Order: sequence, then C-alpha cells, then structure tokens
Amino acid sequence: RHKKSDMKLQVVDDENRPIEQFKVDMFKELGELMERIYEDTRNLIVGIFNVMFAIYKLLDTGAKNAVS
Repeated sequence: RHKKSDMKLQVVDDENRPIEQFKVDMFKELGELMERIYEDTRNLIVGIFNVMFAIYKLLDTGAKNAVS
C-alpha cells in the first residue's frame, strides 16, 4: 500500500516568497495603485472644473462688456 504523504507543495514566485505572502504583497501594491489612480482622477476632475469655470467667467465677462 502507498502511504499518504503529509508534505505540502509550496508554490513560490521568482523571489522565493510563499504564495500567501505573494498574495498579501500584491493586494498591498494593488491598494496603493488604486489610491494613486483615485488621487490622479480626482485632481483631473477638479482641474477640468476649474478650466470650465474660468472659461465661463471669461465668456460671462466678455458678454457683459459687449452689451455695455
């Protein structure tokens, strides 16, 4: 009869980290990436609104000057 082996196959990546630690590290990096993307997106949206508001003010001022 064959005896069942108690050995567990441990999957490792290129840096010889256990797969569980690799998962933890990847989730940490993914979280940091998502945070940076969120900050960049928020800054982009704020910038777009600032430009739109500046254009509105210019057009509004120009329209008032043209009328008077």
